[in-house]
Amino acid sequence: MLVLEYTRAADSARQAVMAALAELREIEPQGYLAGVGPDLIDFSGVAALFELNPKNMRALMAKYGALFPVPQFIGNAACWHSADILGLIAAQGWRDIPEAELELAQCARSMNRAIRSHASV
Repeated sequence: MLVLEYTRAADSARQAVMAALAELREIEPQGYLAGVGPDLIDFSGVAALFELNPKNMRALMAKYGALFPVPQFIGNAACWHSADILGLIAAQGWRDIPEAELELAQCARSMNRAIRSHASV
């Protein structure tokens, strides 16, 4: 497995990801895409996005109950889609979220869903 981090200018997050994929195919034509990030984040990552400590994060989750996004994995490590968390923060006006950051998180979530649905076929 090879993990790469790309930073590039593009008109959209999707264009940037697709350009990175094209470059990867040139480097390793037999390779496949396992995932795009940033997508899933754990409890500590969520707390960091809210700029809260874990105790205050738990209190915020309890206070907003049903408004808070449902985790994607439950157990030892609950994870949320960063797009869902960033969207909540932006919608509630708790903190300014740069549009490019939200767009990239939404693109990563969408592409990872497509990868998972293709893999399960």
